[in-house]
Amino acid sequence: MPSMSLKRKLKLFSNFVLAGRSREIYNMFWVYPLWWNKNWASFLLNKFLPKLGIDLFPPFLEIEPTTVCSMRCKVCVPEGTLVLAPSPKKIQEITRGDCVYGKSGIQKVDERLSREYDGKVIQINSEGILPILLTPNHRVLVSKREWQGRPRKDRRYDYSDNFEFIEAEKLNNDYALVFPKLHEFSEWKEKYPLSKELMQFLGLYLAEGCSITTERKLKGRSIGKNGVITLYFGKHEHELINTATNLINSSFGKKANISQNRTSVSVTFHSVEIATWLSQFGKSATEKKIPQFIMLLENKELLHSFITGFIQGDGYTHSRYIQLTTSSRGLALQMQKILSRLDIFARLYVNQREGESIIEGRKVHINNLYNLRITSPDFYRFLNKENTSKRKIRLYEEKKNHFLLPVRKILSSHFCGRVYNLETEDNTFEVNNVVVHNCEHTYWRESSKNMSFQQFKKIFDDFGKPKWLGLTGIGSSYLNPNYHKMIAYAKSKGTIIEVFDHFAHFKNEAQIRELINIGPDFQFVSIYGATKKTSDYICRGSDFNTIIQNVRTFARLKKQMRRHFPVLNFHFIITRQSKDEIFKFLDFVSSLNTEVGEVLITPLLHCFKEAAPYEVKIDDSYRNKVVRYAGKKGISINFNWSSRINKSSISCCKEHIMPFIFVDGTVTPCCGQNEANQREWQKKMSLGNALKQDFRKVWYSPRYNNMRKMIRANTCPKECALCPAYQINKHSII
Repeated sequence: MPSMSLKRKLKLFSNFVLAGRSREIYNMFWVYPLWWNKNWASFLLNKFLPKLGIDLFPPFLEIEPTTVCSMRCKVCVPEGTLVLAPSPKKIQEITRGDCVYGKSGIQKVDERLSREYDGKVIQINSEGILPILLTPNHRVLVSKREWQGRPRKDRRYDYSDNFEFIEAEKLNNDYALVFPKLHEFSEWKEKYPLSKELMQFLGLYLAEGCSITTERKLKGRSIGKNGVITLYFGKHEHELINTATNLINSSFGKKANISQNRTSVSVTFHSVEIATWLSQFGKSATEKKIPQFIMLLENKELLHSFITGFIQGDGYTHSRYIQLTTSSRGLALQMQKILSRLDIFARLYVNQREGESIIEGRKVHINNLYNLRITSPDFYRFLNKENTSKRKIRLYEEKKNHFLLPVRKILSSHFCGRVYNLETEDNTFEVNNVVVHNCEHTYWRESSKNMSFQQFKKIFDDFGKPKWLGLTGIGSSYLNPNYHKMIAYAKSKGTIIEVFDHFAHFKNEAQIRELINIGPDFQFVSIYGATKKTSDYICRGSDFNTIIQNVRTFARLKKQMRRHFPVLNFHFIITRQSKDEIFKFLDFVSSLNTEVGEVLITPLLHCFKEAAPYEVKIDDSYRNKVVRYAGKKGISINFNWSSRINKSSISCCKEHIMPFIFVDGTVTPCCGQNEANQREWQKKMSLGNALKQDFRKVWYSPRYNNMRKMIRANTCPKECALCPAYQINKHSII
């Protein structure tokens, strides 16, 4: 907590009196001498009380209600979305260590994240791909395109080579999505030597075949296995039946059996080994897939033979196009991807026909069909023929390493269910073969977690009614459904409460009214800029206009309800982007025409690789300029202790009587190290766990006692090695 002027102390005291908060008035006699006066506090805690043998139990406490990051969790795709890994998997089935396609090729998945979502989703319909469903702020890799050229017959679209990421809800027909061509390959390590004949057979098998292995039994005892491979054809497909038998003989040296039933002709041969090997192509028609060894095959001639075999089975060649058909969504996406290795783009669309039907008197379930169509000029390229088509204009743009697919339509709908996000090495992954961004704060690796109310109550009660409580979550505390219940419980005990939030996640006006009725003492609104461009850039996943509207609603309702609390405060985060916008923000605060406690100004506490673009230094000249401007507006300004240039020695530390407790119960010395991007190190240096132990046992443990003794001796303990507030002699860290 920052220092407070005498005028503001008296104002706060009068508010407590007017609100009839007798217990809070009592608690003020603990708060002021032990916190707001730095010299007096450090003297009491580190000099006077220890000499009397008194080791004061912490009167202050900070708790993290949630690690459901509002930035990361805003960018998600719905459950059931297929991702090529490189075999198709539903996104909820992908695990850490799996590989997926991304902007830079095959990427390893560092983490899969999920959450419950009830809100708007954006459907992107783009040229030649299946529609994509994304949450509104999920960013997509795009190329800007412009309509160019004169005279009219020569007009065309020019596509930018400078790709950028745009939020899904901001897309329109001026953009094209980026479909990376398949370039990754690996060596073939299977036992069967690859040839054009074998690859043609595999394509034909993928279209028309299945394989099974069963136990062979004799008198109830297993004596081995049977392996059967079967391809099914229509009665009229005599040429294709002959092709299949010849391919089986040339590829495996097997003689096929041909049998005819009521509706079809089957071509069968037996081999346990081959049937087991072919099982990697999938079983049922809707589960068919291309194995990884083919997806990563470098030889384009062999790939051409494989695709030709599939076309013979589940496709046809028209005079102007080639069409491939399958009921497997995953296979359709793979086939579209594998064709890109041949520099061919096949338009993919779905024939929605799923449901019940009657065929030859039998009731059957019919699946959707996915059609891939290769048109001019790729049609002639695949057939290795001269392009005789009059059509010269493509509906998409081809680059050396990408296809650029124009956005055709943007739709929105409501989705209620689970949504997922993947963390990858290059921060991207592919959905329906086009590139999307993943987490906006990719350095945050911890899984999302909410503290339950019972867990909160256990920690709070262990402290025996703390005098002061701070609640600050990762992202937004409002992503924890028990947040208001926690505040209300602490308030019922007379604890002075300070909360920080960026006001981006209120469900409605009623929730703001509920907050005012509960009445925490200090409500800080975290602000990252005074313009939408800056705020949305830094605080991705939130919306600046929503934040401003919620602040105005809060001020209006507080006046209507005639409430003294919460005292409205602002926490302005100084970054390179927002530094010069503080003056515009102070104008906004003044325009609210309501009581404001203070505007607390804080630069970044820590700078690491991902935060480097935001770091900025502030000097005395800047401070004085801000203070003078705020004074003219009648606004109280306070620069946080982290902005000090001349830092006090660690022996002056008073923060150690305000432990910070993670959502999982991890006890850390204070909040000062939280933004150092060293979460695992903090857990390793933990002084205990408040959910697993009584906090008094943690506080009076030998390790905690030793940490406080070292601080009083002006020696930095290892638990405080990343302290941003006090002078630390690195050589003294033990």
